[in-house]
Amino acid sequence: MNADKFLTQRIMLIGNDLNSTENRMASFKQTNDVIDFDKNASTYLDQSNQANQQVMKLESEKNVGLFPARLSSPAKRRQLRSNSFYRRH
Repeated sequence: MNADKFLTQRIMLIGNDLNSTENRMASFKQTNDVIDFDKNASTYLDQSNQANQQVMKLESEKNVGLFPARLSSPAKRRQLRSNSFYRRH
């Protein structure tokens, strides 16, 4: 039982030290405007993936004939026709 108690206490101490260090590091990053490249890259990739999914969805709709249903107003049709992407396809 003593070993179990000792290990439990050590784990708690190490956990507290880790939390304290993480908090100090976060504070340092915020105070010094440190850029989190991993987080920024992840955000960029997420946004890029969402944009690619939207393009694929629109391409699919266009290919099955649902795309014209999105053009409910003449203004939207004119806007789409003036888009260089539309003229290439």
